[in-house]
Amino acid sequence: MKASELARGFSRHWGELHDANEFARLGGGELKDVYRIDADGGPYALRIYTPDVSPEDVASELELVAPFAERLPEVPAAIRTDRGELQAAEGGRVAVLTTFVEGEKPDRQNPQHRRAGAEMLARLHSVAASIETPAPRPGFPARGDLDWEQTRWWSWHDIERYLEEHDLDELGGTDAAGLHRRLIGEVVVLPDALDQLARRGLPTMPIHNDYWEGNLIERDGRIVGIVDWDECAVDWRAIEVVDAACSFGRGELGYEFDPAAAREFVELYVDCGGEILSEERQALLPLRLIRLVWETLYELGRACQGYSLDQPYLWGNLTSLDGVDQDVFG
Repeated sequence: MKASELARGFSRHWGELHDANEFARLGGGELKDVYRIDADGGPYALRIYTPDVSPEDVASELELVAPFAERLPEVPAAIRTDRGELQAAEGGRVAVLTTFVEGEKPDRQNPQHRRAGAEMLARLHSVAASIETPAPRPGFPARGDLDWEQTRWWSWHDIERYLEEHDLDELGGTDAAGLHRRLIGEVVVLPDALDQLARRGLPTMPIHNDYWEGNLIERDGRIVGIVDWDECAVDWRAIEVVDAACSFGRGELGYEFDPAAAREFVELYVDCGGEILSEERQALLPLRLIRLVWETLYELGRACQGYSLDQPYLWGNLTSLDGVDQDVFG
């Protein structure tokens, strides 16, 4: 079944879509196909998850997102089907309907947009702190609880085999063997790094877990939408601050790391009401390393599944801590 036909098939589950006159597929989205649907009630966003995403995965996502949607107008709430359910099943896939948020992706090079992103993250965490921390989301462990050799996103065994079988000479002037050695060097220190972080007692809360420009919607200099909560989880607050700072701290090419820009984002976050305890600030650089390893393994894991490998992004992630000291985040 073609994706457009699948989207039209899903429309029968919501009365709001019975008079739909346009289905426009939107770009982006690795874990689902997203459609803008124009109907008399206004534009809607239909998110159709890939076949490997189970109804249970989607249900746990919606459960974690619900308190945010109740408290923040920027978080679109799921619209119930005609049967009163928050998701619909069709053709072996699951879909969720929300209102469509008009706007554009913020520009990380724009100072006003960077401040808006930091302010929105501070508000998001303020709301998260008011939510009774739920149980961990099944299948989405916190970084400290992750089995780094075998996850839903990658297999270390498959990655090693991939690196043995592929020529990556264009990757930052190194070869696959060099990348393999470097990855091993990073992965072997993870248990000790994670153990030290766990001892700090860092604040834990429900987080978006993929807070970057591609999942934010900007209009008139404000963030008016936070979408794509697929990876939401219960984890350290500081890991999300690091993720966001590193995303808004990337250069124009998308993979080079600008420590000054990342430091600025952290300070904007604090200036806008975000909290960073002293033990969290001390943990930001180790968390940055953990994020980089995660991103690298995730990218290689996708390559093992047949997706094209973004080699500059991969190498940029892996090397962006070279020569960076503890003062990178202030």
